[in-house]
Parts: sequence; C-alpha cells; structure tokens
Amino acid sequence: YMIACNSRTYVGSSKTLYDRLLEHRQKLLNNKHSNDFMQKAFNKYGINSFKYEILEFCSPESRILREKYYIDTLKPNFNLQRELLLLLI
Repeated sequence: YMIACNSRTYVGSSKTLYDRLLEHRQKLLNNKHSNDFMQKAFNKYGINSFKYEILEFCSPESRILREKYYIDTLKPNFNLQRELLLLLI
C-alpha cells in the first residue's frame, strides 16, 4: 500500500491491510504516529490531504519483497526505515 500527502509518500505492506491502514489513520488522528514526518504533515495539511492506495495484492510470503520493489521504484520520502529494509533483503 501507499499513503500519500501532497508530494510525499509512504510505502508499506501488511498481512491485514484494512487493519494496518486503520491503525495509521487512528494514530495520526490521535497525534501518536511513530513517523514524525508523517505526523507533522498530517497536523499541517489535515486528513483530507492524505490518500491511501493499494499498490498490489500478493501472498503474505512475498509481501516484503514486493514492498522493497515499490520502495526501490517509487522512492517514498516518508519511509524512515527505508535504508534498513534495503540492507535486510
């Protein structure tokens, strides 16, 4: 999945997509999101500036590799752990 706010993006993956997107939304609404960059953008631009997009449905076993593919391709600038993920795979 991808979360976008203006020109900034975040790419993630989850076995339970709906729950994960809901978790992002709830944490942003409560000013408790662990991604400070995303939280600041949310506080500044508001909920209507955030768009959620499903990039691909895939098997749970391949989701990390597919996430890495989208991180490499789209180069999301909200991803704080992008470099760590690249090192692990």
